[in-house]
Formats: sequence, structure tokens, C-alpha cells
Amino acid sequence: MADRVFDPMKGTFPNPKTVQCKDCANRDRTTVTVGKKKIATGVTKDYCDVYQKNGEGKPMGVLFGYERCIYYEPE
Repeated sequence: MADRVFDPMKGTFPNPKTVQCKDCANRDRTTVTVGKKKIATGVTKDYCDVYQKNGEGKPMGVLFGYERCIYYEPE
């Protein structure tokens, strides 16, 4: 039996510094503190005050930064 060779696992994740939601009034304000660094993890989540968990969530284009959100309200 031949040995199996696996490729490294790859993933793409929304960037909390570039996603449009980072300064939206409707954003999820959840943060995580790692050491002295505070990371805004809520803006990369699929849900916010407008896109509720009982719905479909944010469109992929909004999460990954290539679409404008129609509900965006600057804070």
C-alpha cells in the first residue's frame, strides 16, 4: 500500500482591518484580547445587528471586502 501525501490545509478569512464592517454602526462589537493586543473579531462574523442569526447572514462579498453593504452606516 502506498503512503498518502497530504497538501497543507489552506483557508481564507475576512481581515478585520480591511472589511467594510470595521466602522459600521451595525457591527458586532466582539473583541478578543491576546496579550496586549485587542482584535476586533466581531466584524469578521457572519452576523450583525442587520444580518441576524435566523437569516442567511452577510453576503460573502461584504465579508471579504469586494462588495459594498447596502446597510452600511458609518459610525
